Amino acid sequence: MNLKTFVLIIALLPSCWIVAFAQNVPALLQQGKDLLDQNKTDEAVACFEKVLQLDSKNYDALVFLCNYHFLIGQKLLDSIETAYLVHESPTRMQVTQFNMDLKSIYATCYSKAEACLIKAYLIQRNDHLDNLAGQIADFKERIGILAPGAKKSWFIRTLLPLSRIP
Repeated sequence: MNLKTFVLIIALLPSCWIVAFAQNVPALLQQGKDLLDQNKTDEAVACFEKVLQLDSKNYDALVFLCNYHFLIGQKLLDSIETAYLVHESPTRMQVTQFNMDLKSIYATCYSKAEACLIKAYLIQRNDHLDNLAGQIADFKERIGILAPGAKKSWFIRTLLPLSRIP
């Protein structure tokens, strides 16, 4: 074994210990929360994803991952909008790139948030999830994934099974 391989193995061991340390759902949830308290977001995300591998309907993990992916998307959106709004008269190429970036944010962040949101929402409805669902629907409408004016029907069709509509 050469030195480079040894260093790589040593570097990967702590992340393996995190996963191997706690294999049951309550322990993984607590570990994820502890990692968040220590500002170790990436490790916390890995814990909550592991929770979902063990229990795909775990509400706490679903809500955390929904919020995480949504906030990452918001951060990316703020970044590209700031750069785009600097241009008083953007060129067609800049407009096209901006629109492609918006769709990329949906594909990489908001779609993941939406998937977790739908699963969490079917377990327990709350105002926070309602708000996130509305913001995601607004974004989908903005980028052309959702037809204008279809937000309400999308919201009902996607998030509320017919048996749960009040």
